[in-house]
Amino acid sequence: MGVIFTQEGFFEPILPSYNYAILVSKNTYNDPDWRVVVDSLVARHNGKVFIYENSPWEVKDEVAAYYPDYIAYVCQIPEASPTFVQSHAWPFSRALDSDPYGDAAWGIITGCDASDALKLVTGPKQLEIKTCLGETSSSNVNYYPQGIHSSEATYGWYQIKYPDSVKATTYTDGPTDRTEWLVDMLNGDSLIFNDSVDIFITSGHGLPTYFQLHYPSPGLEGYFRSDGIGHLYGDPYSGPDIDILSDNPKIYFALGNCAVGEIHNAGCFVPAWIRNGGAKLITAYTMHEGRYSYQHGATKAYFCKQDHYPWGLAFFLGNIVFRFDLDNNTPGIGSPPDFNG
Repeated sequence: MGVIFTQEGFFEPILPSYNYAILVSKNTYNDPDWRVVVDSLVARHNGKVFIYENSPWEVKDEVAAYYPDYIAYVCQIPEASPTFVQSHAWPFSRALDSDPYGDAAWGIITGCDASDALKLVTGPKQLEIKTCLGETSSSNVNYYPQGIHSSEATYGWYQIKYPDSVKATTYTDGPTDRTEWLVDMLNGDSLIFNDSVDIFITSGHGLPTYFQLHYPSPGLEGYFRSDGIGHLYGDPYSGPDIDILSDNPKIYFALGNCAVGEIHNAGCFVPAWIRNGGAKLITAYTMHEGRYSYQHGATKAYFCKQDHYPWGLAFFLGNIVFRFDLDNNTPGIGSPPDFNG
């Protein structure tokens, strides 16, 4: 299932008091630069640090006795692997009591280096989501105050949700290749509202260092890619690459992309979005998702459709209802592959 790579906004409490567990490897904790990241979390949340040698499971009993409401996994790039997400972070968050459901909302704090991770920890406490930019027609732009979403399957199609409207207006005069169009909106304003993008939602074939804008074939559109040390850019169908350089805080939600949440090195998508894309919260799959994928749709439902929960808790609640539907064979659930991915 998707993983959240996160900043303060994820952990912004809705409770008057809360227990905040910080899990970190001994190797990372002993690094002076990464110790600053951990210490900043402690100071901000009155958190408690749990240090493990090789695996979070080593400190499970101590963490369970603390009854955390939130868990922050502080990870250097090599530690924030797909295996860590699938075999440690997700299962661990459900193993702190006897029932099968999640016990604490969690996220991973990482970055190309400690300074990138520290930006997540010391950023603004709240992230107000007003303007939605969707690369996919499944962005549900109607549920945001304003926004634009386009289609990964139909050239030229897009919808605009104006601030004073109840539903979106459809247009068909958009660009055939949306690469530059989307990058310009991320780098500047939304082209329509003179406001920065607060959430960017994408879908299409993906791997840890790119996703394809058009679906199912590449067609006449380009790609979003990452490489090097946190380099993030658009690669149009024709013409030069366009760097994505955005400082405004935002959520990057890879709703329907396979594998873009996988971290293997600093050239992967997640650290690039943190370093140069302004992403303070990232939710993306660490596996190949499919037609029955569940988690991201549940997150979206709790966040924008019900509108009662901050992003991280929508993510957390989405997995609880996922577990319930699996256990009770809820009609229509099919065979979702993404419970831990």
